[in-house]
Amino acid sequence: MALTNGLNLTCMIDGVAQATLTNVNVSADNGAIDLDTFEGFSGATPGIKKLEVSATWAVKLNGLEFSFFDAIADLSFHDVQIPIGSKSLISRGYFKTGSITRSVSSATEASCTFVGKFEKPE
Repeated sequence: MALTNGLNLTCMIDGVAQATLTNVNVSADNGAIDLDTFEGFSGATPGIKKLEVSATWAVKLNGLEFSFFDAIADLSFHDVQIPIGSKSLISRGYFKTGSITRSVSSATEASCTFVGKFEKPE
């Protein structure tokens, strides 16, 4: 039986790799709108392509690696890159939500949601 290495999903914000990520979830939506015609044909019309990235970090003693709370408050735009093998998903967008949680006997974690335009991996 051969052993293989799995892909470690990471995230870069404005070109800086996030070292303390504990979880990254990426979803893409092409925004297509379903169409049905009177003649019985069906298809789709293009819509707004959206990439949504949810990420969770372990919070270090000196704070967050990236202050997404500032980005949320300012509604500032940022570049997010998700390397996948030899290609990357690259998107420009904004941080929509953020939270910090801590439970008994676990590290403090911060999480956020980024929304940007979906493009083909480069």
